[in-house]
Amino acid sequence: MPLRLASIVGVAGTIVVTMKGYWLSAGWFRLTARPFVRIDGAEQRVRWGVPHSTDVEAGTHTVAGGIRYPGFSSLMGTRDITVNVAAGQTVSLIARNGLFNSEPFYLSAAR
Repeated sequence: MPLRLASIVGVAGTIVVTMKGYWLSAGWFRLTARPFVRIDGAEQRVRWGVPHSTDVEAGTHTVAGGIRYPGFSSLMGTRDITVNVAAGQTVSLIARNGLFNSEPFYLSAAR
């Protein structure tokens, strides 16, 4: 079931993820890579620096951010985290890679 259809079965909360690149590599990523958010195994294409909202049911969810280069099928740079979403709650996260291209996207609470 696509995550956006969760409203049919009773949406209880929202997960918002903003994908950002490390300042040194952000320009490279914007030119060469497509950002994705993965929530409970379902991938969603997102835009760099634009908050992406997904409605979810209350409970525990697995969230990751990553990139895909053109011509590659695997999502790279992911590092799963678990978040709990309560009824009516919005969980806002920033996904940012580390200094080196080989580092995964780390998710942290948005300020």
